[in-house]
Amino acid sequence: MGVDEEEVQGLHQDQCGVDTKTRQVVSLDGSLDQTSDREKLKSLVRKARKKVKVKKALGDGSYNSHDNFKFLASEGIEPGIKVREDSIFEEK
Repeated sequence: MGVDEEEVQGLHQDQCGVDTKTRQVVSLDGSLDQTSDREKLKSLVRKARKKVKVKKALGDGSYNSHDNFKFLASEGIEPGIKVREDSIFEEK
């Protein structure tokens, strides 16, 4: 039983972590489900940390979530993620 290419189109998502100095891919995550980018950040960072020291995580607005910012802070990683205009910041 084959899978129709039209059925799969739009469902396959790939995310990668890149070392900005060497421009080499240090982590890769792909899925055929509806998993959002923001749900993939932790996995990408953990995979990258096995190969390089992660100092900063860059991402577009699709990675913007309180959970991701909390995770990066707990790991000592500076976030470089585009923040939505309607985001609410908590001062601590």
